[in-house]
Amino acid sequence: MITATTGAEPAPSLTGSVNAALAFFVDCVVNLFILAAVLRSTFDFPEAVVFGSIVPGCAVAIFAGNLLLDGYARLLVKRGHADTLTTIPIGLDIATTFAMVFLVLGPVYVANRDALGSIAAAELAWEVGIAVTLWIALIKLLFSFAGDAIQRVLPTGAAMGTLAGIALAWMGAEAVLGIFALPEIGLLALGVMIFALMAGHPLPLKIPGALAAIGLGTLLFYGIALSGLNDAYQLPTMEPLGMAVPQLMVGAVIASVTEHVAYLGVALPLSLLSSIGCINIVRSALLVGDGYQTRPVLQIDAAATALGALFGGVVQTTGYLGHATYKRMGARRSYTLVTGSIVLVCSLVGAIGFSASAIPDAVLKSILIVVAADIVRVSFVAVESRNAPSFLFALIPAVFALCYSKVEVLFNRGAAALGELGSNLSLVLGAEYMDTYLLLGALSRGYILTSMLWGTLVALVIDRRMLAAAAVAGLCALFSLIGLIHSIAPSSAMYLPWSLADYGAAAPLPWRFSLAYLLLTLLFLALARVRSASSVSAVAP
Repeated sequence: MITATTGAEPAPSLTGSVNAALAFFVDCVVNLFILAAVLRSTFDFPEAVVFGSIVPGCAVAIFAGNLLLDGYARLLVKRGHADTLTTIPIGLDIATTFAMVFLVLGPVYVANRDALGSIAAAELAWEVGIAVTLWIALIKLLFSFAGDAIQRVLPTGAAMGTLAGIALAWMGAEAVLGIFALPEIGLLALGVMIFALMAGHPLPLKIPGALAAIGLGTLLFYGIALSGLNDAYQLPTMEPLGMAVPQLMVGAVIASVTEHVAYLGVALPLSLLSSIGCINIVRSALLVGDGYQTRPVLQIDAAATALGALFGGVVQTTGYLGHATYKRMGARRSYTLVTGSIVLVCSLVGAIGFSASAIPDAVLKSILIVVAADIVRVSFVAVESRNAPSFLFALIPAVFALCYSKVEVLFNRGAAALGELGSNLSLVLGAEYMDTYLLLGALSRGYILTSMLWGTLVALVIDRRMLAAAAVAGLCALFSLIGLIHSIAPSSAMYLPWSLADYGAAAPLPWRFSLAYLLLTLLFLALARVRSASSVSAVAP
């Protein structure tokens, strides 16, 4: 497909390609830093598994995606597209990073650490993460054949509200909490980010904002740590440089995929969000004259995610919106392939681990605020004011998930600290608190899919599409009964209705949720008939 460009084409230049490659490299590396930092700081994940297995596998996904997309761009040029075509960059999906850490890797690790030991529990969590990532790849491949139709069905408020909820909870509130753990350096780095990246003001000597924030915050950290002025600032143990070769794990992955089908509630919405994101990137590329087709881009994205999983990656890839910016810089092809190759080499020799261990978490988390602000800004622009309620309902489940993640850790550690009395902690806290605790846990599990369903349902009601709203409410009734949303299992797993008795005091919740959604379905069906009858009477002679 060849598309004529509008306006003047930026001239290709080596400088433009180098600048684009550097900017894209920073994006890729920062996402790897964030993945490692959250695993280590929040769950105390063993560095041997993080930097020896997870990071190299994710780097393979980045390299594979950019290799394939660069090849696709070159194929389009051979088929007659203008030589000004710029390759779409592909990297780790930041929303998936947080979802996988807090919904899969972290919970599995914590649940098995005492019984298996730190390393074995981390390897088990890694295996589950690989299986879920492969599920994501398979679902994205299916979505590639109906990408445009999916985007038409899912209302903008539901899609953008789900993304904004993730940004608000995990990239916003969680990051601010991390920044204030070391406020002297965290706020300083955040201030630079706000000035240079959020407000768009140039820094002296045209220093990149992210580089300036990381450099200034890190220098101040080591200055305070070396001076001994504050005991909270301790010199980190540097991750040593060394080879970390990703292993091809075809047999283990295939064996574990069917075993972990219960995590479809995590895989499905993440696949959907990434697919919609890729569709939007292809459409934005068309606006600047690059005639990509949606299906090949989605299929390449799915292939990159699958290859990453086969080599140990636990985060899906996605196309980056930086494509239009890099095109304006004058970049064309090869810049993404060069960047992907350097990222892979850095992960193999341990440079990613060394750098991530050297940079304080409070500094790195300031970058998340910038990403969150950008997601929320785009969401506000994309959603019409009349659909604001659907946007709000899509936000709420992420708030539940963040709150429960903090309460759960406190509850579990309190029970463990009390020893034999731990089993009686629920009696100490009281029945009312435990009911709220169980309810909050259920509403937080599968929250990404819940966000989409709630946002879609409200948007359909706003548009007076009551039969469609009834269908979505019916899906909620089914999904809540089997744990695809509102799971009562601590692992967020799915289950069959006749096995609910195994979950003790929480067992009635799925039945109550399902009944409530069924009543909502009947209400919407009745309202659809009322509207139909009133419409007929209005036009009758």
